[in-house]
Amino acid sequence: MTDCRPPPWQAVLLQLVRDAFPGFAPKALRQFRAFERTDTKCPVTRSYAKLPLVLATAALMTTYACPLYIATAAPVATASVLRARVGVAAGATALTALALESVADVQKQQVKRALGAGAPVLGVGLWRFSRHPNHFFDLVFHAAVAAAAAARATSAGALWLALAPPAACAAVVLSATRSLEARQAKAYGGDPKYLEWREATPRLVPGMPRRGVVAGP
Repeated sequence: MTDCRPPPWQAVLLQLVRDAFPGFAPKALRQFRAFERTDTKCPVTRSYAKLPLVLATAALMTTYACPLYIATAAPVATASVLRARVGVAAGATALTALALESVADVQKQQVKRALGAGAPVLGVGLWRFSRHPNHFFDLVFHAAVAAAAAARATSAGALWLALAPPAACAAVVLSATRSLEARQAKAYGGDPKYLEWREATPRLVPGMPRRGVVAGP
């Protein structure tokens, strides 16, 4: 197993700000290649293959403002004490999950810098408890945002807007996790250390027994 030092607080803070204010959609638009070389005789051809994905991502992030607005702007007086407490607890959970996701990302970056971009992250920090701890805490964040917004929703329409965007983002995260698992199995399937870590570590939820593995007493 790889031994790495804990990430410095400055790096965690930078990652946290990056996650809290996602700018990957505008960045992707800036980096979008409108022209691509494919042939010396025809040096430039237009390629818009990634544009639908970029626009869909931007639209999804825009709709995500709805549950955030509902969770923070709805007057507390319209909700019961229980719903207000649920909203506060969910908000605290969302912030905690965001911070832990950032820690996992920084730990991954440290391993990549130390061992190379193609090296797997095996049993380092939060990666000892989950094969994708950054994805797990991302899912927790979306669930907490949905709960915080739902606790403040005052109509059926507001409830739908509170739940739909986080659910869509969670579906994207789960799809990305399955895709990443397949790529990692192809890239590291011949590495005994990777296979050992994969067998011993849950895919997402820490502490959840692997399918087909009987938990101890």
